[in-house]
Amino acid sequence: MGVVAIPTLWDRRPAPDIPRLTAKYGPTPSSSEVQSYLVGLGSDPKVMARKPNNYKSYTYYHIFNRAHNKKVLFRQDRDKATFINYLFFYSKKFNIKVDSYCLMRTHFHLILKTNEYPKQLSRMMQAFMTKFCIYINKKYHMVGAVFQGRYQKREIKDSKDLTTVRRYLQNNPVKTGYVERPGDYRWMRIKK
Repeated sequence: MGVVAIPTLWDRRPAPDIPRLTAKYGPTPSSSEVQSYLVGLGSDPKVMARKPNNYKSYTYYHIFNRAHNKKVLFRQDRDKATFINYLFFYSKKFNIKVDSYCLMRTHFHLILKTNEYPKQLSRMMQAFMTKFCIYINKKYHMVGAVFQGRYQKREIKDSKDLTTVRRYLQNNPVKTGYVERPGDYRWMRIKK
């Protein structure tokens, strides 16, 4: 017994009238015409959407991010503990030094130091942030973005700058009224 072809809806549609469509909308643009149009709009299709992170070896970075729509990021102490556990797990895995951290209700601050392979910091942050986002989304039955975007980073230029950033992290819980003295805040570790 032979195979019987079953007609589909697509098979029953008439072929498009190409000359009529061309007369109405003009000829189909070539790929080079599309590229030149996009470049004219200010977007080069060969350029990435955002710049890659260019980290330097053995350099400190202040890294920070906040929750999507400025919502509460850490609802419970368990969320903060999980964040810290993931931070140290992935920093060890990618050989990144955790100098200091400060976890606030809506955002976090980290001071991290790269190793001889500076791209490891970017890989570590991607793995770490992904793992934490999955944890939050699963725990609170959410979908979508946990953070407002890609984490922000700032290179720490020298020891004076490092001291200034550490002091900023240390005073953050005091300024927001969580504690009266920096040493009383549980979710912070500042290297002296």
